[in-house]
Amino acid sequence: MSSEAKFYIELYKGKGYSSFEEMGKEVYLYPGRFYVFFQSKPFLRLLYQDKKRYSEYLSLLEEKDIPDVFLFRMSYILNPYMSLRYHHFLFRSYKELGEQMLFYGPTVDVYLKDLLVYHLLSAYMEKVGDTKRYMSIYASVKECEKEAADRENVAYWKLAFALAGTKEIVYRHTSYSSPKEFFNDHLVLSSLIELSEHLEESEYVLAWLEMNGFDFKLSTYRGLVQSEEKQEEAARELEKALSLRSEHKENGK
Repeated sequence: MSSEAKFYIELYKGKGYSSFEEMGKEVYLYPGRFYVFFQSKPFLRLLYQDKKRYSEYLSLLEEKDIPDVFLFRMSYILNPYMSLRYHHFLFRSYKELGEQMLFYGPTVDVYLKDLLVYHLLSAYMEKVGDTKRYMSIYASVKECEKEAADRENVAYWKLAFALAGTKEIVYRHTSYSSPKEFFNDHLVLSSLIELSEHLEESEYVLAWLEMNGFDFKLSTYRGLVQSEEKQEEAARELEKALSLRSEHKENGK
């Protein structure tokens, strides 16, 4: 069946499609419905008439992807000429994707992270021919894919900053354009412990510092934190010892 062939098939009552391309554009909007629909006899009978798409569908089934990844790849089998879209998200540019990722910071969006850890973004760029048009972005995507094998969230945030084309971070409602500004605010003993506890949980900030070349500054900061923590621990131990000594004296009376 050619892409221009006339047909009509319903996803549900009152919602149907007259071409595979039209169908592909809306897979991201109805993931649950389409996952069932793509296994239905009416759909498979129609798809079977398009030998190329049917063959790609069978190959996709062999991959045994998770449902959302399967739906993403299937949508581009149906329509390989559309903007990036995944599980209710639609992006008209890579910059828009990066900005959306950063919008949630420091929380990682699990669906957007799929685009990285399952290599969906690079596959999309390859499919639509954007690897040469956006060479630097593609290189960043591939680099972050490699890093994600060991540090998913750090790689996620590095990709977000790269796609958004920004070096600015928003940390606790304050914007910082450089690590120098950030550390000027936070490298004081009164806030080291609190900041340390937060940073150890926040790959969002760690990724930003690393991508700005502040690995050495970060190591220095961690050393100061450890020193301060040791001082506090020693103080607590001394206080505990003095308390026990006082109790012994009282009991000895």
